Amino acid sequence: TIEDLTVGEYTVTESGTDYEGYTLAEGTETEQTATVKKGETAAAAFTNAYTRNSGTLQIVKTIEGLPEGEAPANLSFTVTDADGATVATVAYADLADESKNPIELPAGMYTVTENDATYTGYTLVAESSTVEVEVEVVGGETAKATLKNVYVKKEVPPPPVIDKENHFGYIIGYPDGLVRPNGNLTRAEAATIFFRLLTEQSRKALWSSENPFVDVNPSDWYNNAISTLNNAGILSGYPDGTFKPDNKITRAELATMAARFLESIKEGYHGEDHFTDIDDSWANEFINIAAENGLINGYPDGSFKPDQLITRAEAMTVINRLLERKPDKDHLLEYMIEWPDNMDKDKWYYAQVQEATNSHSYLMSHLDYEMWTRLQEMRDWEALEKEWSKWNSSPNPGDVM
Repeated sequence: TIEDLTVGEYTVTESGTDYEGYTLAEGTETEQTATVKKGETAAAAFTNAYTRNSGTLQIVKTIEGLPEGEAPANLSFTVTDADGATVATVAYADLADESKNPIELPAGMYTVTENDATYTGYTLVAESSTVEVEVEVVGGETAKATLKNVYVKKEVPPPPVIDKENHFGYIIGYPDGLVRPNGNLTRAEAATIFFRLLTEQSRKALWSSENPFVDVNPSDWYNNAISTLNNAGILSGYPDGTFKPDNKITRAELATMAARFLESIKEGYHGEDHFTDIDDSWANEFINIAAENGLINGYPDGSFKPDQLITRAEAMTVINRLLERKPDKDHLLEYMIEWPDNMDKDKWYYAQVQEATNSHSYLMSHLDYEMWTRLQEMRDWEALEKEWSKWNSSPNPGDVM
């Protein structure tokens, strides 16, 4: 109460209204006018209404289609502000932790985006799912960001089947007339060979023109081969998401591709290592399975040299064994395709290269080797791949020399 004021009109202004974390509500009056009359008491009344400067954001996630109680192992959520800066990251497992969800934030607009929603054996149905949402956080209130994932179980593709019946030549040589048995193969060329050797039924059942590799595009000549074999579970890429199609293929990589065609791959390998230098190899199990089934050999010193580039002759030998082909250098045919750089019949790979480069009919001898009976016309793989692509609505066949 202020006394001894003269009669008249006075303005009373409020100050010191700041309060940490709060703002005066819009419309709050901080100035009043009072008229002092003789013998009376005038009043200037103030009512301060405050709103909090921050609110909370609660992330709500629903998952449908997965086994009960299951969720992607690495599922998390990133919260970004209007400027795109990350202000919070919350793991799915922490959504039920009240100390981590809801999140206290300054008032404003925010975007909540989920990360890594992959779950093995299931596909996220994009059109039925909400994986990003924008919400406004109002001071003193709780905003909800509701996201939803709907999954469907992937159809398990049938196991790949290679054509062991028809002995088609699958290597066509180079334009200069050489076959280069001691040269190398690229990863794309190796994939294309296995792709060609699938049975017609298996190739059709497993056909795909889509793959997860960032360096294998729909326009690449090897796209269909790599996509189909990836769908079949025969090949995989690197942790960075690449396939590296133009890299030369190693002995471990080719052995792995071949081993994945074997029925015994389902059982795994539980014996001793077949070679002295594969204990710490990423392909240890595949190499052992390939060796156990007679697809690969090592070196006289007991090693396998898994990271060494495989030669074309070595690759042809592994593939011939997978196909259960058993050529014999003394039981081929006179007018077969021959190569200037594969004329020495005493080379260990002579018959293997001839087997891989000539289409032929055969009979099996009682000593378990092939006796060629008739040469067949070499398949025009490029034309065939165009047909396969046409049938399956995907372009760009290619060549493996």
